[in-house]
Amino acid sequence: MVWLICMPNVVPLIELLEFFS
Repeated sequence: MVWLICMPNVVPLIELLEFFS
């Protein structure tokens, strides 16, 4: 699944979301 490939990018993504919110 794509999620498995994107898993390593989840942390930076969450940090970005926290930064924008």
